[in-house]
Amino acid sequence: APLAPSPDLRRHVIHHRHAHRAQPGGQPEVKVRSVRENRQIRSLPPGNGIQPPVEAVNAGDVPDDLEQSHNRQFLGAHDGIDAGLAQARPAATEEAGAWQRLAQRTYEISGVAVPGRLACRNENLQASGRLAAARRIQCKGNAMYNWESARERPSALSSMQHRFSGKYVLVTGASAGIGEAIAVRFAQEGASVAINYSRNDAGAADTAEQVRRAHSEGGFADAGVFVHKADVADETSVQSMFEAVLGEFGRLDVLINNAGIQRPAPSEESLADDFDRVLGVNLRGCYLCSREAIKHFLARPGGGSIVNNSSVHEIIPKPQYLSYSISKGGMENLTKTLALEYADRHIRVNAVGPGAIVTPINMNWINDPVAKGVVESHIPMGRAGESEEIAAVFAFLASDEASYITGQTLFACGGLTLFPEFRTTWSS
Repeated sequence: APLAPSPDLRRHVIHHRHAHRAQPGGQPEVKVRSVRENRQIRSLPPGNGIQPPVEAVNAGDVPDDLEQSHNRQFLGAHDGIDAGLAQARPAATEEAGAWQRLAQRTYEISGVAVPGRLACRNENLQASGRLAAARRIQCKGNAMYNWESARERPSALSSMQHRFSGKYVLVTGASAGIGEAIAVRFAQEGASVAINYSRNDAGAADTAEQVRRAHSEGGFADAGVFVHKADVADETSVQSMFEAVLGEFGRLDVLINNAGIQRPAPSEESLADDFDRVLGVNLRGCYLCSREAIKHFLARPGGGSIVNNSSVHEIIPKPQYLSYSISKGGMENLTKTLALEYADRHIRVNAVGPGAIVTPINMNWINDPVAKGVVESHIPMGRAGESEEIAAVFAFLASDEASYITGQTLFACGGLTLFPEFRTTWSS
């Protein structure tokens, strides 16, 4: 019998209808429909030529205006499932959490935000109870996403807990990309979040709104959000920011050094001013913010946690990005040195090393199917990462679950640091 969703599951997961119709050659086309459209379909008389909608699960309603403008072009061809989509309902209570996580995603495909994963239960795997995602997701005229069909792709919202309820977190560079996702993730786990940014007023306001929404949806009525504009490369600005944050929150438990920039150029043509600016934001900013956070951590009981946003280029050279590579290499030593210096005073310092991630800083290849294919061909896992996946790593390292980890860089890179050129035995 189908599982009756619990109140918690029902709050996050909404059953949607997807209709499919035969394509030339017998390939099924799965069309994402809005709630309003499906009501209209179900009201049609029998024999109208449209097959009845098949039940699936998504994270939230597909807005009718998005459906009308872009989502009509969002198709899914489900390899190995002749019927198009199997009924997507967990058959046992223990699967409910996994299914909820499977559905709680938002994907950006060629600039189109698609709520939730277009997910289904592969009929061939029903006996084992394992969940399957659509194997190919595409927008017309754009490159395909290839996902595994036989296993659940990990969700950045997996194992959601209230690990940071009553905690206070400062995220630098939080107006977009990974910083935005980090701020939202901590809010989803109950933290009060201070959002730092330097230029993007609209982006910071949007992040703040997402944080408030996460607090509201999670029932964290006492959690707060604070927005502060500051250049992390400027010492006076950083000191003023910490005074403001501590004045607002009263304390700080976690610092996320996320702010970072890059200015590519052939090294012989690079400008000293650009070099200084990249090192100023990426490395000096990390030092200044860490220094102020450590002062606060030492001034009251309990210690604290610092997590720095590094890169795979902490250890992998990046030609034409000399200043960026140097800044991340320096961040590795900064992380280890601070971790060693303060390990016996309950202050942990770690870093995350992302690989190729879908963020605004990488829009030059994200929106180009050919370029994106080239990028992903170098990644052993075959796909770019998402900001939410990286945010989950930051939350783990900042949490008590990582209480015995310090001075480490955790690479979240799809295997880029595994010398992917050696996937074949060309050297033997």
